[in-house]
Amino acid sequence: MEKLSTQRRELLKNQTARYHQNLADSPAQDYLAERGLLGVNDEKLNQLRLGYVPSEVNVYGGMLSIPYLRRHPRHGWGCVSMRYRNLNGDKPKYLTEPGDRPRIYNTVALTTPSPVVGITEGEIDAISATLAGLPTVGIPGVNAWEPYWSAMFLGYERVFIFTDGDEPGRNFGKKLAGQLPNASVIHLPDGEDVNSVLVNSGAEGVKDLWQTQ
Repeated sequence: MEKLSTQRRELLKNQTARYHQNLADSPAQDYLAERGLLGVNDEKLNQLRLGYVPSEVNVYGGMLSIPYLRRHPRHGWGCVSMRYRNLNGDKPKYLTEPGDRPRIYNTVALTTPSPVVGITEGEIDAISATLAGLPTVGIPGVNAWEPYWSAMFLGYERVFIFTDGDEPGRNFGKKLAGQLPNASVIHLPDGEDVNSVLVNSGAEGVKDLWQTQ
């Protein structure tokens, strides 16, 4: 269970709400459209509370905000962390607040009644698979996986691990498959990831990735 101070919890809650309100007609909404994420399942997308940080706000200004949502037994739904995606092509693509530690993104997928679940290398890919119909979590980077996370996935019939079409992605899949006996690794073609499949082939193309396994 996350141990956040009351002040930190309220700050993240307010940021999530404020940034989400800024999403409509913003550069971040344009980015989501470019990535094929609009019009697939907008109700589910809205539940993820993605947002836009105004350019004048802080060092993360002008970026897409990606809240890590959790349900607390006493405080209800809230945010325990926030990641930010550059929209202008600058490096690094993603920023995390100083001192924060790696977490699993979209853990609400693990509360969805389903015999199967997906794991991707990043948030956008996790969103893409989730919108296409597979409850999916994202790991923020191929080196972020913690061995103790494996226990959360052992009760599923199958865990579909989607790997990017590059060497780090293949290594990521091999690492997780060694820790999850119920894993099915789906290697994407060179240069491809789950989101690029969504952009090029739509939700049906993403569904084919795991339904044909």
